[in-house]
Amino acid sequence: MTLEQVAAVAEIVGVILVVASLVYVARQLRQNTEMMRANASDQRAQRDAELNFKVSDSQEFAEIWLKGASDFDNLNELHQVRLIFFNRTAIVHWHSMFSLRIRSLLPDSDWNEMKWMIRHVGSRQDTLEAWKMFKPSFEEPFQEFLDAELAAAEPLS
Repeated sequence: MTLEQVAAVAEIVGVILVVASLVYVARQLRQNTEMMRANASDQRAQRDAELNFKVSDSQEFAEIWLKGASDFDNLNELHQVRLIFFNRTAIVHWHSMFSLRIRSLLPDSDWNEMKWMIRHVGSRQDTLEAWKMFKPSFEEPFQEFLDAELAAAEPLS
């Protein structure tokens, strides 16, 4: 075998190795993306459970939460502050999910469930008060998204 033939075979082997490496990297990226999507879904479920637990675990807070829906102004200042920061936690959670969605890491089912929650919890007086207070701390795309969702909000029945 001549030197030219050896060089040609080496070049072919090199191309095959590069293609194989690219296929391997693409496969790893797909697997990594799927893991990130699963983690985002788990994160949403965990945060939802934490928020729900705060209301369901305390009769006192559940009563405050119920009153905050439509009679926020008549709550004492301490209860108003508790609800404002409870709602900030929810808004930060929504922002996190919005950011994941922008990066295509949040599954459609989680995105739709989150939007349903915003549209139903968003009609609450305490939620609107919290949003009014904390809105400037978020970037404009999220502000526009949440404003649109809150505008479409429906009362929980």
